[in-house]
Amino acid sequence: MSNESETNLFSNEGSFNSKRNPNRKPNTTHIPPIPPGGNGISTIPIIPQLPTDEIPSREVTNLMKIYQDEEKKFGGELYDMLGTKLQVFQDCCNKVGIQRHQYHHAFSVMLKGRAATFYYDHIAGKRYDFDTMLRLTRTHFETDENRQLYMSEWRETTFQRVINSNPTKSRLECLQLLFDKLQKVQRGLTESYQNDNSLRDQVISACRGISECSLALYQPANTFEGVCAQLRSAVGTAVRTQESQSQQFHTETPTHHDDLIQYEQYDQNWTDRTYGGRGRGNYRGRDFRGNNNFRRNNLRGNGFKGKSFRGGRPGKKCYVCDKPSCWSTKHRWRSKGMYKQELMEIT
Repeated sequence: MSNESETNLFSNEGSFNSKRNPNRKPNTTHIPPIPPGGNGISTIPIIPQLPTDEIPSREVTNLMKIYQDEEKKFGGELYDMLGTKLQVFQDCCNKVGIQRHQYHHAFSVMLKGRAATFYYDHIAGKRYDFDTMLRLTRTHFETDENRQLYMSEWRETTFQRVINSNPTKSRLECLQLLFDKLQKVQRGLTESYQNDNSLRDQVISACRGISECSLALYQPANTFEGVCAQLRSAVGTAVRTQESQSQQFHTETPTHHDDLIQYEQYDQNWTDRTYGGRGRGNYRGRDFRGNNNFRRNNLRGNGFKGKSFRGGRPGKKCYVCDKPSCWSTKHRWRSKGMYKQELMEIT
């Protein structure tokens, strides 16, 4: 090898780098070091992925399984509020892993009836985003006429009307029906009524005039749940008091046949001593159960040997003719002396 080749091999020209050429200029290209993590291990920065418009087929299938219950779907009928069903939709989407930008692919899953018909007639296939779909659906079903109907129902719903509409239910059950109806109607009102104070005031107004609620309405609580608790307590106390009084009345009134006989005898004796036998104890021969032979059977049981009540009392005689089983009304003259004088004139 010639000296020229050795000189060229270790010269500064070219891109060859060697420890034998200390005068070689260093490479100016610099790669910054990656900062180590907390545990001393180098970490690679994560680049966020941009949302895609792909249809999440598996997630939508899982969402359809959840929506097999028709009660969760929005149908557009009266008292079927879109806002309530939308909360259920968002919660179910979060459970199956559907992101916010993918809601428009699953929007039709939450619809049924009239709402589903409106979706396939005016929304499907037009590449709308979720907010546009929601706005069109809300505009079509939540009309001013429906809001006026909800407002009328809100003002006219009272505790007394609920009681009249449900005669077979107890007071506590009717009270719970009142709470449920007012909460359902409130969802269809305007934004100004969507608060706890409006619901509390309406419950207080609906219970005015009911005697069982007067104690709770004297100083109502500041919240809706507090007023509901007070009304439940007041109505429950009133119902238990009425049941206790009714039980006490039935306990004091005799129901057994022997007790009825004893009660009738006591009542008859008191009436005889007070009104001479012409009082409320006679009952025209009827007992408490409407039995016409009650007094006759009673007299027979006391040793009257089958004599009827009208046949005269044992040991009693007519004071005109001194004959038993005779009454003074059978004689023309009511005086004993005049009867004897008439009898002597006849003989």
